[in-house]
Amino acid sequence: MVQYVGSVNVNISGDIGGAGISRFHFTRFDDTLILPADANAAGAAVKALYNSLSANLPSALSWAINPVVQLWDQATGLVQGSVAMSSPPGTVGGIGSGSYGAGLGIRINWTSSTPLNRRLMRSATYIVPLTPNAFGSNGAVNAAVINTAKDAAITYLNAMTTAQLAPVSWHRPAKGTTSGGVTGMLIGANVPATPSGLRSRRS
Repeated sequence: MVQYVGSVNVNISGDIGGAGISRFHFTRFDDTLILPADANAAGAAVKALYNSLSANLPSALSWAINPVVQLWDQATGLVQGSVAMSSPPGTVGGIGSGSYGAGLGIRINWTSSTPLNRRLMRSATYIVPLTPNAFGSNGAVNAAVINTAKDAAITYLNAMTTAQLAPVSWHRPAKGTTSGGVTGMLIGANVPATPSGLRSRRS
């Protein structure tokens, strides 16, 4: 029996890093085929997360939620087609002002209670870049921004659960194989005060 993993892709554009992408994986609680209604709920939850952070996102950039959700077989990593959102969430535009450093922002660390190779599965989402007012005089991320990001992350997790969807960290099969894929349901999130950078967004 195929256990389906869906991927909501967020396309980032507008700065010197060129096109970028963030992926949010999820499954249905009953592990059955992901439907358009599920895709709608997942897309709306992802958009709400970025909307919550828009005050610290540069106005020159945009985060577009792809209305097509890719489907994968959890265990094999093989493509199982796609499903289109019937109510696409559209694009989030930053509303923050001022100059900014390309590729510099925050990292949301997602946690799970699922063990894999003697450790609990985890994943991360990078929100980059952010405007200068997201950082303090000591170079750390402002506490207010950290709290906003944490709240947005928990709201995302709760919205997915309400829709009977499990946001997951997905460990794909090893390269060259088609077995061994594992998912772990995300149950929490934290945001470090140390800024996070993505070289690919600036060089």
